[in-house]
Amino acid sequence: MKRYLADIWYGLVTTAVGMKITLEHMFTREVTSQYPDEKLEYPERFRGMLFNDISTCICCEMCAKACPADCFTMEGAGKGKGRYSTVFDIHVYKCLWCGFCVEACPTGSLVMSKEYEVSGYSRDCMVLHFGEGVRTEGAEAPPPGTLPKVSGPPLAAPARPHQWDQPWPGNPAAAPKVKPAAKPAAPAVPPAESAGAPKKDVPAGETPTS
Repeated sequence: MKRYLADIWYGLVTTAVGMKITLEHMFTREVTSQYPDEKLEYPERFRGMLFNDISTCICCEMCAKACPADCFTMEGAGKGKGRYSTVFDIHVYKCLWCGFCVEACPTGSLVMSKEYEVSGYSRDCMVLHFGEGVRTEGAEAPPPGTLPKVSGPPLAAPARPHQWDQPWPGNPAAAPKVKPAAKPAAPAVPPAESAGAPKKDVPAGETPTS
């Protein structure tokens, strides 16, 4: 009997404690954000998706050497101060968001943005191509100051959540390849009877045959 009454008392006490916490939060500020419609403001040191200012990248490969996940693919041309990147790909699906590559970058071209929504239907659409279209391997180095500049601040996140099956502005990614649907076969058309062919007389009550 004592155990039964003790269990009832314990249930009442624990319920009262839980209700007390609930009532206290009814009069405090909301702490839950309605994601994805509402997004929090992240601090400047937030480690999000990598962004490379290809106009200042010298392809020194220091980021690739510091990366523990081997998520960089790059090719460079030129020597000394005139060295530049012809290919600079970041495999986002391998990235650990550790920031070692940013610390190793001597020119500050590699930064971590505030973009964090990383999802896609295939690995191909999760590769960022920063060097594509800047130069081709073996081409002569253009005069200084003619490199294309990246539009917008590097730490600014897109206004809308990025869909990873679509190209990302500034970093075009390959969209998943979808085979076009096969066209339906045209229905067979019966051959038309010749206008000059004589028609057979069919007796009443019988079905005509071809």
